[in-house]
Amino acid sequence: MQERHVTMEARNLTIDFAKKKSSLFGPKEYLRALNGVDFKMYNNHCLAVVGESGCGKSTTARAITKINNVSDGEILYRGRNISEIKAGDELTKYRNDVQMVFQDPFGSLNPLHTIRYHLTRPLKIYYGLSGGELEDKLEQLLLQVGLNPPKEVLKKFPHQLSGGQRQRVFLAKTLAIGADVILADEPTSMLDVSIRIGVLNLMNQMKHEMNKSFMYITHDIATARYFAEETMVLYCGHMVEWGDTEAITQNPQHPYTKLLLAAVPDPSRSIHEKLPTHRSMETPMWSPQMKGCPYAARCPHAKPSCTEYLPEVKEIAPNHYTRCHLFN
Repeated sequence: MQERHVTMEARNLTIDFAKKKSSLFGPKEYLRALNGVDFKMYNNHCLAVVGESGCGKSTTARAITKINNVSDGEILYRGRNISEIKAGDELTKYRNDVQMVFQDPFGSLNPLHTIRYHLTRPLKIYYGLSGGELEDKLEQLLLQVGLNPPKEVLKKFPHQLSGGQRQRVFLAKTLAIGADVILADEPTSMLDVSIRIGVLNLMNQMKHEMNKSFMYITHDIATARYFAEETMVLYCGHMVEWGDTEAITQNPQHPYTKLLLAAVPDPSRSIHEKLPTHRSMETPMWSPQMKGCPYAARCPHAKPSCTEYLPEVKEIAPNHYTRCHLFN
């Protein structure tokens, strides 16, 4: 087994967005998209970030890629604070090393250009390849991501490929650029169920055989169980449970994690089995002034302290943590 090295780390990552003001007067108001998030990503490992829409999953990835500004805390890439990377060659190199794979594979590729164009461009710009060396590399990339025969695929336009094939092309593009860290934002949610496993298998192969670090952003905790060694469950920008994926999926502790797992289809579950419930369906819009546990309004186990202050971190087992007043 390869030795683990930290490639990406967040410490107390906090992100606020200014709300649109109803008038020109008065103080600015903010929404808190992320609140004190900490994580580590390792080489040849995957960290799954799980939660429903609006929980801060994509905001986390966009902060890593320097699209979103950090309000507080820091993000370290191989030990260096990325806020120090401002512009020029350093920023270009960082954005080569850290790449996003988007939810919509068709929207990620220019429909006016062939697959050859999409893969040739980074190889020429970053590595100066041409002639036979370029052709060999193009074929190698397509074979690596399971697109065969490569010569035929290179001639095609994105609309001539299936969703799964387009996602494979985009993964080939990240390899062509030389990505070290890959942030996969719901990469299979727009694909047919029958081809999702193929894309996940490919990313798994890239992780283990090519030593890539993955952040896998998903609302589907079942696929996180398959692909990720570690999982972080977010709710309303807060970490509610995190650590070893197997422990979290087999022995969930936070009521929200239990709810996510209960939503996974399970043929063995009795139709009469009572599923976890929550008191409210509304997710709160969190602000810096708010206090307490963000899940309190929905939690069936909520008690007065849940609305008064944020619970402390509790270690349930080695590399298995939660924030919940049930354990305080």
